[in-house]
Amino acid sequence: MTSAQRKLFIALFILAFCYGLALIHASSAVIGNERYFFLTDDEMISMRYAKNFAAGHGLVWNIGEKPVEGFSNPLWVFLMAGVHMLPIVASKVSLVIQLICLVLTLVTMYFSKKLLDEFPRPSFAAGFSAALLTGFYYPFLAWSLLGTEFSLLACLYTGAAYLAARCVKSGVLNYSTYIMLGLALLTRIDAIVVFTVICGFLILFDRRNLKAHILLGIATLFSCLGIPTLARYLYYADILPNTYYLKIGAVPIVNRIQRGLWLTLQFAFRLNFILLLFPFLVLLRHGGPAILLSSLIFFAELAYNVATGGDAWEPFWPSRYVTAAMPIFFSLFAYAVFAFKLPAGRQAGALSMLARSSILVIALLSFSLRSRLEFFPWITFQKSPYEVTDGMEYANYGSLGNSVYIQAAAWIDSITDPKATVAVVWAGIMPYFSGRTYIDLLGKNDRVIAHGPSKVDPLDQSGAGFRPGHNKWDLNYSILTLKPDVIVQTWGNANEWASATRDYLPLSIDGYQFLVRKNSPYILWQKLKMERTP
Repeated sequence: MTSAQRKLFIALFILAFCYGLALIHASSAVIGNERYFFLTDDEMISMRYAKNFAAGHGLVWNIGEKPVEGFSNPLWVFLMAGVHMLPIVASKVSLVIQLICLVLTLVTMYFSKKLLDEFPRPSFAAGFSAALLTGFYYPFLAWSLLGTEFSLLACLYTGAAYLAARCVKSGVLNYSTYIMLGLALLTRIDAIVVFTVICGFLILFDRRNLKAHILLGIATLFSCLGIPTLARYLYYADILPNTYYLKIGAVPIVNRIQRGLWLTLQFAFRLNFILLLFPFLVLLRHGGPAILLSSLIFFAELAYNVATGGDAWEPFWPSRYVTAAMPIFFSLFAYAVFAFKLPAGRQAGALSMLARSSILVIALLSFSLRSRLEFFPWITFQKSPYEVTDGMEYANYGSLGNSVYIQAAAWIDSITDPKATVAVVWAGIMPYFSGRTYIDLLGKNDRVIAHGPSKVDPLDQSGAGFRPGHNKWDLNYSILTLKPDVIVQTWGNANEWASATRDYLPLSIDGYQFLVRKNSPYILWQKLKMERTP
């Protein structure tokens, strides 16, 4: 790499870093006289576990209750716990996590370029393009800067793929490959998909180190999957995280596959079928272990998305599982753009570069904006990035955003005794900023709900009624048995709620609408300004 090329890469990384900072700032909110930063609601569940662990209460969602593993990202939770041990005010803790994710994004950009260097006859332009596509692919930035563990997984997947391809090419065993794969397994159990692909690849293509790969693979599985599973069983009395029972348990496999297949096809359509297939059609004529490995990882994540029924937020937001493999896809795509043979007479010079540059610009816009320009308002800061807009609803009150959850948490704490319990659907932001005990109506942090029956109709062959993590609830248990003092959000049909909430009163405080249990000893009635909702 020449000095000019190195400066160009540095400029790209600086630009990506600045854009990431702008997205992080735009996702924050000023409440009162203080600016708050927050992650996606699911990640704020992990943050509550991390906060309680850092304070010495154990890996629990509610202090003093029997442990339930309502997270599926243990290594990420421990990283969050480390941040909570720093002298940082609650409003800024999420900012530190977001900055870590931004750094991980830059490292992933670097690995996407290095992976492409292991392809046959790589070029500077292709490597630069791979890093560019990775650093400015908006769905990847969104999931990453929301504070999800998939920023770490994307970095580990791309880095491990690069090191594995380099190992096969050079014949030199690199232990860092297994360190990265081990960290991925510690981050999420479903990293076993990429682990299996890379280990199988090394065993098949690096015969010189065959025994070492087998032994290292077994040792990594035992230390990073086996031991944590035993620890989980001893602490939580479950083999898998509670979220796996919630999302997959008692859900007919036909429903999962039908939905997963439909959403994966939707992803391909919105990404652009032609652009998605382009690298694989071009690279059929360009063999090589690195290209094969990269393709296998990408398609393995697509297959996993189908098998699990897709992500809960699809089709609007691309699957987190697939998004973690997109930097690897971008290495393939960028390489294909510059390996593609143009018609005779146009293979070199200005016209050739113009044609390839046009393909990259179209691809970047198509990948980030998607088929109907869905992400344009967020990319251009016309809307606050990541603002949740479909939660906290009662009696058709309307849609509220993340910042409102923080304000509502303060209101709940002000009108309740510390012994009060609060029922929620969105179980992340509000419980994190509140000091009360919470009841998770959808069961992510409730073992009874997660291990219970699914509401998915087994006769529904379309899969349309299945949404991972949102198909199990039991109001008789959550409301009538646990008797929360406050209910913030509702879930299920109107008849269920009418029956379960007979002993509750509707309450409106400065526009925030709740249900409060009649005659509850933990409601500070004297502080309430009752305002019946119509």
